[in-house]
Amino acid sequence: MSEMTNVPLVPVTLIDNPLAPMRTGIDEDKLIELRESIREHGVIEPIIVCSNGNGRFEVIAGHRRLMCVRSLGSQFIPAIIRESDEMDKIIVRAHENLYREDVSAVDEGLFFRSLLDSGRYDVGKIGELIGKGESYVRQRLASVGWHDDVKGALVTGEISFSVARELSSVENDNLRNRMLIDAVHQGATVRKIVDWKRAVDDVAHAIQPEMRSPSVPGPQMPV
Repeated sequence: MSEMTNVPLVPVTLIDNPLAPMRTGIDEDKLIELRESIREHGVIEPIIVCSNGNGRFEVIAGHRRLMCVRSLGSQFIPAIIRESDEMDKIIVRAHENLYREDVSAVDEGLFFRSLLDSGRYDVGKIGELIGKGESYVRQRLASVGWHDDVKGALVTGEISFSVARELSSVENDNLRNRMLIDAVHQGATVRKIVDWKRAVDDVAHAIQPEMRSPSVPGPQMPV
């Protein structure tokens, strides 16, 4: 047993990674911080695992803690062992991960999509599960279909969710990429993105009549 009352120490060699991890990516810097904390203080909060029926376990909650313990060369980790079906695993992962700041909106959206696909949850029930409104759930679900460049910047924390949502509505790849670069390097706000889009629309509307009339020369484009 560990120092935690009634929490067994499970050999890390018997614990498998989650079949459906909550995160699509892991922040290496935060992982290093967690590893150093575990090195100094040990595992404060036990992980949660379930038996897969052949003498091994699958980690349901605490995958990063398990990774850190492995990297430190420890042979055991405090783990709460649960008997869980697939839906139980999903619910535990939700409560374990969705209240942590390092879970991206895209990861949330993918998770919500898996709940919808299970047929046991609709948008309203998902909102109840995580303590959020339906609009929150729908916005996260929508982020799954955003352009890859926007999703990438959102996952890495380079732009906010609201800025990503505005950029996702820009269909022109070159224009969106320029806006995204400026948003990342200049820290653009939603208001600024909206102003950029409005300015582009104004220019497009201004040149359309000239484009329809071949006798009128078009605007001089900057070299």
